[in-house]
Amino acid sequence: MTMTARDTIAELLGWKREYQWWRHPTIDCVVNAHPIPNTIDFIAAVWPEGVRWFKAGHTGHGTVYFARIGKNLSVVIRIADTGNELANRMSLYAQVLEWLRDNDRPAFDAAVEKARRAIEEAR
Repeated sequence: MTMTARDTIAELLGWKREYQWWRHPTIDCVVNAHPIPNTIDFIAAVWPEGVRWFKAGHTGHGTVYFARIGKNLSVVIRIADTGNELANRMSLYAQVLEWLRDNDRPAFDAAVEKARRAIEEAR
């Protein structure tokens, strides 16, 4: 089975896929449906504090999405536009979470908590 950005987000947030179910071990929860809502509203609601994103055209590489992390704007994550706004935003969010996990654990923990609350509210 191919991993999607949505699957990557779920795993970064602690969910594990077990056959057709998703399990979250720390909250003792098993769900049949994918735990990550498949909406731009969800991504907007859980976007990490201190991270800005924007879409830019005519970069020499076509249209791209950027995320800039931190006040000094020293970290830039770039993805190519696939033509699917939701897929692009999910992919960018997944990459931002991965960067935070590896480089800024307090910001990652805050992003995970923000997403956990949004998932609970969506259920």
